[in-house]
Amino acid sequence: MLQLLNKEEAFTTEDEAFLDALSAHVAIALEKAQLHRERVEKEKLERDLSLAREIQASLLPNSPPVVPGVEIAVSHRASQMVGGDYYDFVRLAPAESGGLLIVVADVEGKGAASALVMANVQATLHALVDQPGPLEKLPATINQKMVIAGAGGRRTKYLSMFLASLDESGRNLRYVNAGHVPPAVVRADGSCEWLTEGGMVVGLLPDQEYRSGELVLRKDDLLVACTDGITEAMDAAGNEFGRPRLAELVSRLRALAPQEIMDGVLEAVNAHSRGGIYEDDRILMVLKAI
Repeated sequence: MLQLLNKEEAFTTEDEAFLDALSAHVAIALEKAQLHRERVEKEKLERDLSLAREIQASLLPNSPPVVPGVEIAVSHRASQMVGGDYYDFVRLAPAESGGLLIVVADVEGKGAASALVMANVQATLHALVDQPGPLEKLPATINQKMVIAGAGGRRTKYLSMFLASLDESGRNLRYVNAGHVPPAVVRADGSCEWLTEGGMVVGLLPDQEYRSGELVLRKDDLLVACTDGITEAMDAAGNEFGRPRLAELVSRLRALAPQEIMDGVLEAVNAHSRGGIYEDDRILMVLKAI
């Protein structure tokens, strides 16, 4: 708004024309200043998100560990700068019969808020792994800590988790599925089993108990775990990629190395979801008994 005051004589059409011309220049200058300020804020936000992405990437393993008896390949892709999908490999102490703890988890939603929850869950998990106890105690303890943290009406998120402990031989697997997309065990003969034993999602309701399942991996058997960004990837018509298609594809590729199987699945998912209506964070892990 521009205002002219205190002219001794009456304002004229020339004054109005002058004011009109001046206001156009002032408006342009103000708009440029506002756009510049917004650009500076956007660049600052992008720098912060880029740094957050680097920090989040540093929390995830650089590469799968070398474990006797198995070969592992894993892929992670966030749909935004940062995301809530999480995977991990944690060496178990000799007191826990050695071996490896495998984790694939998916925090509700995506973006910065989910990434913060993911980082907190990872820190809690690493702190708990050194404490003796059965595998099913891990999701139960994390669940209770998240529920307590959300007490008092604070907004919290929940997550699904798949945890599996693989012994030193690389053959005996114990697992807990806490509301997660059931991983598939594709046997050497092409048959498929879904790992569903466990309980509900973590961080939603207090005092949850979880059950564990066990299985034996034989030579050339495959364990395929993922987040729902893989199975729920949609095409332009809204059709999901789906668990049956995933299992069928892995069964056809089962003679290949884990990295090749993973690349084949990701290529198929990307082709299916090209032009799709929904995009989510994605983790895909392929473990093969050798």
